[in-house]
Amino acid sequence: LRQVEAIYEQDAPNRIAAAEEAEAQRLEQEEVEDDEKRHDHLWSPDHKNGGGKWIPMNAIYNPPSSDSNKEEEEEEELKHIKYERGRWERWAKNLKTKTKKGGPKGSWVLIKVGDGWSSAPLKLETPNENLADSDIRFYGCIAKHQVIDCTDWVVNTLVTKSSARALGVVDNGRVLFTFGNLNGKEEGKGVDGWVLDKYVPEEEREEDGGGGGL
Repeated sequence: LRQVEAIYEQDAPNRIAAAEEAEAQRLEQEEVEDDEKRHDHLWSPDHKNGGGKWIPMNAIYNPPSSDSNKEEEEEEELKHIKYERGRWERWAKNLKTKTKKGGPKGSWVLIKVGDGWSSAPLKLETPNENLADSDIRFYGCIAKHQVIDCTDWVVNTLVTKSSARALGVVDNGRVLFTFGNLNGKEEGKGVDGWVLDKYVPEEEREEDGGGGGL
């Protein structure tokens, strides 16, 4: 038995080295997989249990091509955002605005990189209190010429649809949440985000000063 123990102790450096090599390989493989995910996923951290999961972006919108043969369905889908003169804009409703009969009740608002907002793209002129959860979606701008539908990520990470409706921020022109680490060079899994402080009760805000979730 002592001879076995002695051999085990002598082999300790080899076991440690093997474990360290295995861990290094695991981290390298994880980094490769993360790099692949960052193109069309967002990381949703699990603050309670540690870790987290990658959540696919629901849609990615790039500047439209010059192809005149666009499907009507695509044009209908994008009535809440538009790309003109080299920039993205989003619709902000104002149901109190007096307009000519049949005129739009709202205006277009410039989208800035890092902005995140809530929209009901198929019910742009419906009061917030009359919207169903199924009407509400979340969008964000994570690059100069790219807007994403990040509904699943936001619901899992930042804010619920019912909270957005209760706050009255659906298509109201305001920024609801913002993105950070857009260049992906900081620690973590790349892009992260938080709800603006003004929408988060003080006792629920993160210790670092960023907004919490709702």
